[in-house]
Amino acid sequence: MNCSECLSNRYGAQCLPCLCINGKCNEGITGYGGCLFCFPNYIGEYCEILCTCQNGSCGSDGKCIACEPKNFGANCKSCTCQYGVCNEGILGDGTCNSCFANYIGANCDVFLYQLIGETILNTSLIVQNNSVSLIFGSFIISGTLRVENSILNITNSAIYIRDNFTLSNSSILLGSNQPINVDGCINMQKANITIDISKFNTLNSTKILLLNSTSGCLNAESLSIFYLNEPNCKVLKSEIDSDSLFIIFVDKSDCEEVEVKKSNIEEMIIYFIIGGSIVALVIIVLTVIFAVPSLKKKVFPFRVDRETIFDKK
Repeated sequence: MNCSECLSNRYGAQCLPCLCINGKCNEGITGYGGCLFCFPNYIGEYCEILCTCQNGSCGSDGKCIACEPKNFGANCKSCTCQYGVCNEGILGDGTCNSCFANYIGANCDVFLYQLIGETILNTSLIVQNNSVSLIFGSFIISGTLRVENSILNITNSAIYIRDNFTLSNSSILLGSNQPINVDGCINMQKANITIDISKFNTLNSTKILLLNSTSGCLNAESLSIFYLNEPNCKVLKSEIDSDSLFIIFVDKSDCEEVEVKKSNIEEMIIYFIIGGSIVALVIIVLTVIFAVPSLKKKVFPFRVDRETIFDKK
């Protein structure tokens, strides 16, 4: 005997129990008992499999086969990377592949303004519209160092960059006795480099290396170099070749002695001029005193008065 109408969750002419377990059943006399759709977190033909993947797509076994953006791992957990690019996806570990400009740290959660001491960054370092100091330490950057529209202060530090170093529309203050070593290319465009000479050992040095590209790649366009605390009696100049930027000192160790000699010569010249002027003045005076009477006798040997001249006429 066939049914004219079925109760809820039953289907077909015989009103059999629906086959859909955790979903909306295709019920009723004309239904087929399967699932129209599954309730949240359930999958399968009859919605019988619980999906444990909260932030991704489940496979037929209920496990994650793909994660939503900013999620990682077998269960698609949320990334811990805050201001950077997360290593996301099923095979990701949730750490940061790289940080956004001016942020550092494993989770890119530290705003960069200063680094002190030994620091290893396993990502690239990007500095934009910021002022950053790297002081008193050894800094290793596994990726690139890019400085744009910023000021970078490097004091008493050793810098190692495993990729490229770019300085664009920025200024860098170098006050370290060790060069910046770059495995990749060095690119400088519209950049200013100010060198604090007091931080370098200039006693016996004639050439100091500032930037070095081990790959032999250095490009400089519109580069200006300035000096602070220039040493006395040394001539400074900078030179750039295909892989390095360095400054050269032309030592003038006898500079002080030369200046003293120059001063003595100037004094002698002054004394000579003054003494010569006095002697010349004395000679002129004596010449006037003794020469004028004798000249008068030679020019006017007799007296001619007004009356004698008129008498002759």
